[in-house]
Amino acid sequence: MTASPILGKGGSIDGLEALLRAKVYSVEDKDELEKFVTSPIVNVYYYGSVENGYSSPNLIYTKKLEDIKHQSMLALRTNSHDQSTVRSTKKTLQRLHSNLTFCLENLGLWGALQASYILLKGDHYENTELVEEEESCSDSNLCNKYLHQAASVLASDCPGDGLAADLSSIEVLQEPHFSKKLLRLIGVLSNFRLQPDMKCIIFVNRIVTARSLSYILKHLKFLSSWKSDFLVGVHSGFASRKSTNNLLEKFRSAESVSCDKGR
Repeated sequence: MTASPILGKGGSIDGLEALLRAKVYSVEDKDELEKFVTSPIVNVYYYGSVENGYSSPNLIYTKKLEDIKHQSMLALRTNSHDQSTVRSTKKTLQRLHSNLTFCLENLGLWGALQASYILLKGDHYENTELVEEEESCSDSNLCNKYLHQAASVLASDCPGDGLAADLSSIEVLQEPHFSKKLLRLIGVLSNFRLQPDMKCIIFVNRIVTARSLSYILKHLKFLSSWKSDFLVGVHSGFASRKSTNNLLEKFRSAESVSCDKGR
């Protein structure tokens, strides 16, 4: 999963060329391009429309997460915090909530649960993305309480509290555990998994989504031929140039499915 490394801070075409060991050329039109590069075969896969941003099976969980956020906001207002802490905590809670609902919509129940576990660990990847410098004075106890309650709600309908070694059971491979979008992606990867030297890059919007999706793909036994990992932009400060290049080398040698969110 990746976002273009040229769209973030300090990004450039030169940096993209160096990162991928490639050269970017400009052409006037498609006909000129086809003299040098064969046009790819484009397949469009439909996974169904979603009304109001969420599919029906997820509406109940969306409502529960909204209730937990509302309770957290009420608790914040009743506690004796200074105004800067209140403002900072509100922003952080909203960002946490936005990440969980985003994963719920795009990955399903299991993806949102994994996102809550990742955020609860307080990993540097997600904390840096979530918390801006002026928000570092947030009430961490209240934010962690929100995540614990959210994880409890999401885990209540997941086998083994979302910690199963294999996610390939019939019960899991359907909504609401997996979203229609994720099920379509799994189907595509399954169709191509036995082709030699096959590589795949999946573009996503958020680091926590990349990590959650990478976890899911690693725990689907029938996709074990795919080796999945996530990659973040070097300019984001989340990964070293060496670790990024090591993962790219695995990708070039068909050892890995690149799961990346760049900045």
